[in-house]
Order: sequence, then C-alpha cells, then structure tokens
Amino acid sequence: MATSRREVRIPWTSRHALLERLGGVSREKEIFEAFDRAGTSQSVVLEPVDKHMLLAVIQFWIAEVSLAGLPEGIDDLQSALIDDARDRGMTSLR
Repeated sequence: MATSRREVRIPWTSRHALLERLGGVSREKEIFEAFDRAGTSQSVVLEPVDKHMLLAVIQFWIAEVSLAGLPEGIDDLQSALIDDARDRGMTSLR
C-alpha cells in the first residue's frame, strides 16, 4: 500500500484477513475496488478518507486481539497509515 512516507507490503493471508474486517464499514466498496485494481503486483492507492477508514478498522481490530494477535504486517501498515494521517494534518491519532 502506498502511503505518504513509504510503501507497505503485507502477505496475501494478511491482506485477506484485513479485507474480511471491512465488511459493512463505510466506504467498503471503494476500498475493495482499490485492492482489486492493485491486484498482487501493484501498490494499493487509497483516497485519504479510505486510508482513515482502514486505519480505524485496524485500530478496532487491535482492541479486540492486541498487537500480538494481528496477522503479519498489519501493525506495520497501521504505523504507516498513522504517519500518513499526521502528514495530512491529523493530530489526534494513537
């Protein structure tokens, strides 16, 4: 996934688990479409609002399972999304 500071890669199984967590959230369709467009070889490019929604989903996930319970790479993705949000002027994160 492309963020403001870096690109984050997560394993396919982690990607699948993350997308399962999106069920029923606002902008689910737009986020799924971005992942579909990227396929397996390109970076996922999301609109800022979609990055924020994805970050919220990850943070709720952490509240349920703790950082240690996340699939590989999701914690790194969360950190990159927080940096991205801060770079866009959001300061009330983490």
